[in-house]
Amino acid sequence: EPQPWEFRAKPAWQRLIVMLGGIIVNVITGIIIFIFLTYSIGDRDYAMQEVNKHGIEPGGIGKEIGFVLGDKIIAINGQPFEMFSDIADPNLLLESDSYYTVLRGDEEIDLHIPAGFIEKFSSKEAAADFILPIHEFAVGVVSKGSGADKGGLKKGDVITRIDGQEIKFFHEFKKVISTYAGEKITLDIKRPTDKEMIQFTEMQLPNVQVSEDTTIGFIRVSLLPETTLKYGFMEAIPKGTTEAFSVVWLNAKAFGKMFSGELSPTKNLKGPLGIMKEFGPTWDWVRFWTLTGLISMILAFMNLLPIQALDGGHVVFLVYEIVSGR
Repeated sequence: EPQPWEFRAKPAWQRLIVMLGGIIVNVITGIIIFIFLTYSIGDRDYAMQEVNKHGIEPGGIGKEIGFVLGDKIIAINGQPFEMFSDIADPNLLLESDSYYTVLRGDEEIDLHIPAGFIEKFSSKEAAADFILPIHEFAVGVVSKGSGADKGGLKKGDVITRIDGQEIKFFHEFKKVISTYAGEKITLDIKRPTDKEMIQFTEMQLPNVQVSEDTTIGFIRVSLLPETTLKYGFMEAIPKGTTEAFSVVWLNAKAFGKMFSGELSPTKNLKGPLGIMKEFGPTWDWVRFWTLTGLISMILAFMNLLPIQALDGGHVVFLVYEIVSGR
């Protein structure tokens, strides 16, 4: 017979609270993390008003949908939008019959997103191959010993010509330099004379070596103006909470797509090693806490699934016991 102090001797509603305990703590943890991330860093994004001054540059994945260089994206599913990150919103990519409206010259064109398209975004490299804003750029970190380093290129430099060919945007730089593999080039640059990069001195750097993979060894910095939104603590509470639960809703939709056969589980589910790789080889506190919040909310969702071995399975039987009385 069950002893009074045993779990199985307690009323069903008390056992239900215990079985929901882990799920509730996961949810609370995830919400707290997202609130503090929202409060600490806010939102940084490109306004579509700025992006559409020059349009977008599609990568390989973007071209599959039908984007071309210079397209200006003016609507998603027929609705105007404000921020560039909305273009790759997972909720949008999981919807059925979603489409972009682009302005190409003077013509408006609808580009439909194929079913299962979100599978293309299985890695960070793939996501970066979707769409980028056309942007002016400056030199960021210069790799030691590279052609850029030996040729005298420095952080903050703005490249204006390659062997006399005028360039302004990064996609123009890539196109021109792709024809100089293994050769030396002359760069015309503007070098900032103050920290704010307001005043420049024009210079010429001859004999900059281009590698065989058509790079010269620097990381670019986009000069496209960013919009930064900061939130007070009281504003961050509803914003962070909404963001935390949007993770749960997104995963629920993704699971639905997997059960219907539209998404492949092998491509979209990750085990411990896959999760570990997402944290990256170097410490980044924003990435660490963002992923920790995501995992906490996803664990809550997964654990609530009505599968017998999980807490959700026990919850189903306990709810039946409460309702039926037996």
